Amino acid sequence: MVMTAVRTLVDCDVRRIEAEYLDVPGLKLTAAQASRFWQFDPERSEALLEALVEAGALYRARDGSYLLLTGTPWPRAWADQILQRCRRA
Repeated sequence: MVMTAVRTLVDCDVRRIEAEYLDVPGLKLTAAQASRFWQFDPERSEALLEALVEAGALYRARDGSYLLLTGTPWPRAWADQILQRCRRA
């Protein structure tokens, strides 16, 4: 039951991130900016963004900002990977 609740929270957060990146072409946020934008604590924000980088959805630029990888469909098959990454944060 607890794992289902955690998975649901992570899924909701990922869907919020997905919606913004798809709705705002060229969106470029640092982890700190994302934390304020989505009202996540800094550790959670960074963990979610890094999990999306590992999943191939986002790219982390040299300046630390996260951008949507163009030409790549938003992957949906990495819920377990993101869940594990967020549990460690």
